[in-house]
Amino acid sequence: MVQQLYGGAITTTIPVGLVDVSKFREIPDTQEVFISETQDDARLDQSIIFDLLEEVIAPTNEEALSIHLSEISEISKPETTKISTVHNPHLNIDAHLTAFIQAPPTKDKYSTVTMVALIKLDRASTDVVITVNVPFQGELAISQVEAALLNTTEIPSITSGYKMLTTATESYNIKDWSLFG
Repeated sequence: MVQQLYGGAITTTIPVGLVDVSKFREIPDTQEVFISETQDDARLDQSIIFDLLEEVIAPTNEEALSIHLSEISEISKPETTKISTVHNPHLNIDAHLTAFIQAPPTKDKYSTVTMVALIKLDRASTDVVITVNVPFQGELAISQVEAALLNTTEIPSITSGYKMLTTATESYNIKDWSLFG
């Protein structure tokens, strides 16, 4: 479904069944957060976060993404998947995507697979960071996450989380550039 962000200045597409967290908790003005309200599908407890951040100046977009990852990860240098790109036709730019495991996985505890997209808005000196968090129970290696993202292994929660991230990234559209001042 098409979702308005930041008072309608931006639109994107997110799955039906996600709830706007700002309806029951305070969220910073530069952030939009949605969580799954269903408990019986592959999106169990998944969340998607849209952040408008100060532009990181780096030699490459991959390096800028790595800097943002270090700021959102609980791990100082998380092991990530290969960085891929998706094209956003509305902004006519390529966004860079990667994923990492947020907490060390164990057999009896949940870890979180975090998938991140970076859209560089040079015109607004802003980086858009879209984050999807997917809880996962059991042991999981980064190579398994990468295989799920490449559709060579079936892990439904990771596959649905990656689809949520790519759809939101490809459909991200700025309707009102005055949001950026």
